[in-house]
This record gives sequence, C-alpha cells and structure tokens, in this order.
Amino acid sequence: MFTTKCFIRKNTPELRDKLGKMGYRFCRCTEETTAVYLMVGYGYIHAVHDESVDIFEDEVKSGTCKLIDCWDNEFLFLALAAMRDDTDKDQLFTNGIDWAIKREAARNLGLPGFEYLTFPRDVDTPLHKATKEEILNCFQTPIAREIFSTFSTSTRSRLYAWQHSCTIA
Repeated sequence: MFTTKCFIRKNTPELRDKLGKMGYRFCRCTEETTAVYLMVGYGYIHAVHDESVDIFEDEVKSGTCKLIDCWDNEFLFLALAAMRDDTDKDQLFTNGIDWAIKREAARNLGLPGFEYLTFPRDVDTPLHKATKEEILNCFQTPIAREIFSTFSTSTRSRLYAWQHSCTIA
C-alpha cells in the first residue's frame, strides 16, 4: 500500500505514465485539460483544476491540506509517491552517505538490485529504505534542489556533489 500523500504543481502525460507504472490508479480528472496539479495518496491519482487552484493553495498555506508540497520537483514527487509498505520497488534507499533506487530489473539485466545515484562510497554500511523525513531533509539542500529540478541521467557530476551535501553526520 502506498503510504505518502503528496502533490506536484504540474500534470504531464509522462508523469502520469510513471505513476501508472508504480501501480497508481487514475481518476478521470487527471486527463482533463484544466487539470494543472497532480495529487497522489492511497493508490489513486487525482488532479487540481485551474478553477480551484487558489482554494487549494490557500488550504496548503493554512495547513488544512495534509499533502506534502513537492512544488515542481518531479524527482522528489516520484520518490515520495513510490513509498510503500508492501514492496521496495522504485524506492530510495540510503545509508546516510550513499543513495540508491531499488529496481526490479537493474539496467534491464533481469536481476533485481540497487541503482546508485553515484558511485557508492560506503559499501560496509548497509542501505535501508529512506524515510519520508530523510528524503525531505536531503531535498532541503540547495544543491539537491538545483540538481533535481533539472534531473537527467547525464548529470552524474552534479549528483556526486548532491550526494556529498546529503551526508548525515
């Protein structure tokens, strides 16, 4: 079961496709042309539409809305949306130094394993499933916001810098 309710201030077919591959079910509202934000929670995807954005944002600011605001950071949104209590698939793992994503088939080799975001620096300390707090704390760093706002697989050097900034002392 999915455990973390969050939203992102965007709605694209590619993002909906990634959520669908995680196992989320879609509400019809997500594909309407006025749907501008996506919300996930308890296995379902819903949308916030143009006409209700102001009301929704007021609820977020006042604390009435209990969803985590990922702004437009797709990597943060997907990391939180992937959190489940019944599987480790597509979730972030950390040992306080290194960060990795658990994959069912690492690099299409047919073997499950971890896809490290950078070259591992501490192979002696086992990874654990990252908590919501660890993920949010790591994304508070300025370099993480910069890296993941424009995340692509070709940003290995920036990922290395991000990883250093997220080390837990």
